[in-house]
Amino acid sequence: MNTYIELNRKNIIHNYRAFKKMLPVKIKIICVVKSNAYGYGLTEIVTILDSVADMYAVDSVDELKTVRNISSKPVLIFQQLPKDEIKLALKLGCDFSIGSIDYLGLLNKMAQKVTVKPRVHLEIDATFGRSGLLLEELKKVSPNHYKDIIFDSIYSHYSCSTDYSLNKFDTVQDNILKEAISIFDKMGFNFKHHIASTSSLLIHGIKKDDYVRIGAGLYGIYPSEYVRKNSKIKDLLPIFRWVTRVSH
Repeated sequence: MNTYIELNRKNIIHNYRAFKKMLPVKIKIICVVKSNAYGYGLTEIVTILDSVADMYAVDSVDELKTVRNISSKPVLIFQQLPKDEIKLALKLGCDFSIGSIDYLGLLNKMAQKVTVKPRVHLEIDATFGRSGLLLEELKKVSPNHYKDIIFDSIYSHYSCSTDYSLNKFDTVQDNILKEAISIFDKMGFNFKHHIASTSSLLIHGIKKDDYVRIGAGLYGIYPSEYVRKNSKIKDLLPIFRWVTRVSH
């Protein structure tokens, strides 16, 4: 018996273009390919998407290396890296997610030793409680103090991603992100921002983000039955089939 998984290239591209079609041209899609592209195979998925993708997001230096073997497009690395891995990430080239002032300082110090200034996305903890900077910490983050990095954007995560029927918390989180943006605007810095992911985009459509992060939707997955029924995109397609060949 021979068992394997077949990926459907056309369906993967279809799903990407379904999201791209609903977005203004200026908004870039961050293709979330962390965790081995949700288990579908990082090398295979990036190879298929690279002709259309704007950029990628991964979780580790190992995943960054894999993407760099295929693509020169921007890659956001979500996880905060230990010091020994930051040096390699800087060499490979990536955008860094910043969830603490200490990590920002460490990256700035290590970036002084390289010729390319890395871009950073400041992660805001909009009451999600998982990671990120609190609003009261932001006043301590003056970009003028970090000369060796480029501040690209501010971003956060919605805490509810499956059932929006009774959820009013998105508005609270949107307001926290707006307040974070306002803090930097008053300092004279106009950063990009992003919070939308698959579920929020399918339910609410685009707001005023500069990026959207699409993970599950790329792979034809509606995060819940509620999202499927209320989705603005009705034809996300499955991207794989499990094949078993039985011989007698």
